[in-house]
Amino acid sequence: MYDEFHSLYGGFCAYTCFYQLDRATVDHFKPKCRYPNLAYEWHNYRLSSPRANQFKGSREDILDPFEIGDGWFVLDLPSCLIRVRDGLEDTLADAVTCTIDALRLNDDDYLVQRRSDLVYAFVQGDVSRTYIQRMNPFIFDEITRQGLWPHVGRLFRRR
Repeated sequence: MYDEFHSLYGGFCAYTCFYQLDRATVDHFKPKCRYPNLAYEWHNYRLSSPRANQFKGSREDILDPFEIGDGWFVLDLPSCLIRVRDGLEDTLADAVTCTIDALRLNDDDYLVQRRSDLVYAFVQGDVSRTYIQRMNPFIFDEITRQGLWPHVGRLFRRR
């Protein structure tokens, strides 16, 4: 079952958008401790990195990755922090902020460093755009949406 599930998700953690080589877990989006009737329902499963799964725990106040709209979350460069898109309706912006905080997308140094390392590897010429797209489509999409491909190097240049 795990191999099929990993393949179904393209290997991506539903919460961090990072490709998971072999350490992914299956998260019950609706916690099985509160919804035992959903414990074996495919529609309740999300492929997750172990860290994101641990951070999420049995929380129910985060956005379902299947229901997140384009552009609700944005990537701030060069910090590589995840932010709420300007102009979102207040209730939705609060839900995005809650999700960022609950999953520790900006508070877990490991996640922030992974994002930074991936972009910096591109700047150094060690990886291609295609590689970034393969390893984290969110980062790829955000750099593309912001029109930053020609400027990414300047953002990361040491002063």
